[in-house]
Amino acid sequence: MNKDTFSKAAALPPALADRWWPHIEATCKRFGIFTPAQQAAFIAQIGHESGGFARVTESFNYAPAGALVSLRFIPGTPVQRVAALLLGIACAHYLGNGVIALWHVPAGLESDAIKFIAGVFGLTIVGYAYGELPALRRLVHDWLQQAAQRWMGGRKE
Repeated sequence: MNKDTFSKAAALPPALADRWWPHIEATCKRFGIFTPAQQAAFIAQIGHESGGFARVTESFNYAPAGALVSLRFIPGTPVQRVAALLLGIACAHYLGNGVIALWHVPAGLESDAIKFIAGVFGLTIVGYAYGELPALRRLVHDWLQQAAQRWMGGRKE
């Protein structure tokens, strides 16, 4: 994959692709994310969690209020739904996130979401768009490295 392919795959304008590409490329190389399918899945997940490559922050999709509202969408009896939610909380704490997360994929631990989301998005930047502060470049690099490590199932390299 090159920067143009990344820009098209993520539907990013050139300026935004320029900001993210060096970090995406380094992360994919470091963690062996080489096949088109792996790269597409990784870019899709990163794009989703970063709000279209606009922020490096915890996705609000996993807020406690959102989990409770969406509890009705988890299949099963009320007891099974609560158990699924509690399992998601336990998985989040075990994998290092420390907040309600993953409540929507609790049935098995095979999901890419569990490999990827938990423990990755604790970095919160309030009031700054990526690129406004030089320190954010390093933050984005580190964030992507952590994301890839989780996405690859915890394997460091």
